[in-house]
Amino acid sequence: MTRFAIIFALFFISICGHSQRSANYGSIPHILKSNLKTSKLLEINQDITNSDFGIINSLIISQNNRTVFENHYNGYCKDSTHKINSINKSITSLLFGILLEKHPEISVDDSIYHYFPQYIQIFESEPAKKTITIRHILEMTTGFEWNEWIPHYIYNDNSLNKYRNSDKSWIENTLRLKLSKTPGKVFNYNSGVSQLIAHIIEFKSGQNLHDFAMENFFLPIGIKKVNWTLDKHNGYPAWGGLRLNAAQMLKIGQLIQNQGKLHNQQIVPANWISDATSSHIASDKDYYGYQFWTRTEPFQMIYAAGYGDNFIFVLPQQDIVIVIAASNYLNHKFPRTMFELVNDIVKTIQ
Repeated sequence: MTRFAIIFALFFISICGHSQRSANYGSIPHILKSNLKTSKLLEINQDITNSDFGIINSLIISQNNRTVFENHYNGYCKDSTHKINSINKSITSLLFGILLEKHPEISVDDSIYHYFPQYIQIFESEPAKKTITIRHILEMTTGFEWNEWIPHYIYNDNSLNKYRNSDKSWIENTLRLKLSKTPGKVFNYNSGVSQLIAHIIEFKSGQNLHDFAMENFFLPIGIKKVNWTLDKHNGYPAWGGLRLNAAQMLKIGQLIQNQGKLHNQQIVPANWISDATSSHIASDKDYYGYQFWTRTEPFQMIYAAGYGDNFIFVLPQQDIVIVIAASNYLNHKFPRTMFELVNDIVKTIQ
């Protein structure tokens, strides 16, 4: 390798390699003129580099469908992809909305029993499970016994880790869970039920989840290729496994902000966007819709959230979309939260 090639390679790594530093560092942010005060945005940028919010790798702010702030940290670039984790669930919801338009005979109030003929014996042996509807799996109110947050995801005996590390059918394992609550009554976060949505998409479309998503969602919004983990036993996970760059995440947020439209094309039915991002059931200070989170205080926000503090925030009243890609996996004791970051951004409006 020539001296020039070595210098170029080291330079590229220095500006675009993923650093293991605990403190954030970034280039000069890209800021466009808007009614967001530049000096305040620069203060936020400094707070990020000071690791006030943990390890943020990318931040993009869009207002009125126009990027007004963008910066990347810790060696990440605009083209760097991020593990979006459970933001995948919100994308699966959008795919289901597309499926409904193609198959109007499907209703969210249908019993899931009709869409799993190969597992009929489970429903026949436990008839109460026939009362679980598609709405219940979208809202995560199935009544299945499951605790995904204790112990933490870093432990092998976490419910999701045991589930995804199994070579058995994710669908069967989910359907065989004990029914401990009446369906439709209690919210219980469960990644397994997101896979049931993927199964219905595949069952009705005749395509695997990846191919359906590429044809009907990703290609129409201008994403030509995605990195999506493929499980050799269970196919494409609906609850995670996707990697996207921050600009691609932004497109999804803008599509939600524009009621399913992007580039003047209706990608997802507007009525589905409205239904999916409505507050269906309470969960602590938040609400859950159809695989989307919502919050009403201190202002209305719709958001898709992924482990590690990865977020797509949509703020309808301010016409703002915020993308945060982060790596807050092991340490959660940072001075400030991502919700405080969003609040800081809103306060920059002049």
